[in-house]
Amino acid sequence: MDFGAVFFFGFLGAVIIVPQVLRYMERGRLHDTLRAAYERGQTVPPEVIAALSPRRRTYATDYAPLPPEIATAWQPRPGGGTAATSEAPAPAPLAMAPVFPSQSQRDLRRGLVWLAVGLGLVAAGAAFYAGLYDVGGASETFASFSAFGAIPAFIGLTYLALAWSSRGKTKA
Repeated sequence: MDFGAVFFFGFLGAVIIVPQVLRYMERGRLHDTLRAAYERGQTVPPEVIAALSPRRRTYATDYAPLPPEIATAWQPRPGGGTAATSEAPAPAPLAMAPVFPSQSQRDLRRGLVWLAVGLGLVAAGAAFYAGLYDVGGASETFASFSAFGAIPAFIGLTYLALAWSSRGKTKA
């Protein structure tokens, strides 16, 4: 029995499955924490709720200023805020609202990354073929790298086609 193949596929499965199991366990702990907070009557920040949405990553750059008509209508809570030392009211802090890229933009980004990975593998094969690296069977090496590079390149082309077909469409 070839233990190399068993080890390879076991390692490949572990690399794929273990992070998903750990993420599942972390989300379960977060849900328990939120349930306890709601039972005690505590408010939960919207950032935590946004973190629970599936496959939605939030970054600091995902927040942009609210439109002026909303930001100017903002009023501080009664009894809270700054001390009234002057007659002029203090300017309201700039409120922020989440801004997420559209599905078309996400597909475009993914497509470009996958295409770059595929073309990078093909370029590595071409470097072997051109003799930049001394390996035996340069033409077989180029063919292997091109075959492996074609997989992510076609995934990238598919994402680019999805981005092209869904541009300009909005969710209803």
